[in-house]
Amino acid sequence: MRRKILTLFITILMVTFCFTLVSAENSTNEILTNENNDDDEESRIKDESERIGEVVESKEYGFVNVPFSDGYNGFCINLAQKETNAGEEFVVKNTSAAVNRNGDEIGNYLKILFVDYYDFTVNNPRQAQDIIWKFSDNYHVYDHEIVKGIMELAESGRIIPDHGEEKIINNTTKVKFDFEVLDSQKGSTQNFFGYKLTYSDIMNNILGNSSNNNENAIENETIPENNTTTENETIPENNTTTE
Repeated sequence: MRRKILTLFITILMVTFCFTLVSAENSTNEILTNENNDDDEESRIKDESERIGEVVESKEYGFVNVPFSDGYNGFCINLAQKETNAGEEFVVKNTSAAVNRNGDEIGNYLKILFVDYYDFTVNNPRQAQDIIWKFSDNYHVYDHEIVKGIMELAESGRIIPDHGEEKIINNTTKVKFDFEVLDSQKGSTQNFFGYKLTYSDIMNNILGNSSNNNENAIENETIPENNTTTENETIPENNTTTE
């Protein structure tokens, strides 16, 4: 009887030991997977940053949410200049190239608009365009709630990078932001503030499941197509913004 009890006890110890080894191995694999994801993201950001000076083309006529050949969409920056036509060339620059009529940089303000006012921008692209014009015209003279909110965030030290900023938008999804300026190199044509949104599943990231996460990622997502410009749209003749 004692021998049977001893045998059973030894068997339980062996099973417990094996289970512990398997659990430890799985934990190690999860950590390594997360580290590899970080390396991939660093490489992606480096690749995006090295695109400065690349020449891309506008794919449609317009000035609000215009698609470009590099997968970005753009909102025009310069209120008093004309919209782009399809096939026009633009040079990729970092967001410090976004300036207002006084020559002040406004790139960080516009990135805050897209990230911290994500819902507003996605659901109201034309109003978002109006906010961009307020900054590129002269944001100091506008008593506008969102403009003031953006300025307060910037003054508090809020700085958003051109590539890699992330935001959780619901319980299962996060969005990654990439930004650039598309310079027309023409005095008469708008420059554009370009953005790219990449959505991914939060749960896969938590579990360290890199393969599933890549499969579920939606890259180059833009503001819905029904909010983009059409060929009949033009910049308002008086070139002024509304409050």
